[in-house]
Amino acid sequence: MGNFVRKFVCPALGCLVFLFVAASAHAGICPAVGQSTGCGVQINVTGQTGGVVTAFTATTLGNNNPYDGVEDTLIGLTNNSGASITSITLSAASSADAFGFDGDGACSYASMSNCGATGYEGPNMTFGTVSTNNGMDSMTITFTGGLANGTSTWFSLEGTPQSLAGGGIGSQTPEPSTLLLLGTGLIGLGLLVRRSA
Repeated sequence: MGNFVRKFVCPALGCLVFLFVAASAHAGICPAVGQSTGCGVQINVTGQTGGVVTAFTATTLGNNNPYDGVEDTLIGLTNNSGASITSITLSAASSADAFGFDGDGACSYASMSNCGATGYEGPNMTFGTVSTNNGMDSMTITFTGGLANGTSTWFSLEGTPQSLAGGGIGSQTPEPSTLLLLGTGLIGLGLLVRRSA
């Protein structure tokens, strides 16, 4: 039994603790707006070139979004790319209408000040023009002064958390914690096979 605990239970508990810590790092980014208690979707930036985001993941958190009870969701964004970022381009199926701003963005909905032109922008950012190509809508968000590595911000978009993260805001890559968990499992499996041979 002691070997089993040392070989299997301890590594499994370690992975669970790591995932819990990674998930809690997303807490507190978005303000409470309407019925939401935080971000409905979390974007984790994992790569950039010259300040332009090249890789990120989008995870559905829920947190009682949409905040208006219909189709508007708070989005949290954390920069874990290793450098400051200046912009990110998001894409979604045109049918999702993620960028079809209709006047009830988080800033407008909660009567916040210092908001962008659409009322959906978060602090220190501007939204670019929405373009459509082959059934996909795209929009670039520019961060005024850049968004430093290890920092977070928020904004809002049209749609439910499931439609935004599941329908794909951008081309998503696996989250680092998922890759670490997969790698740890494969290494452990390889060691077990080697020992039994």
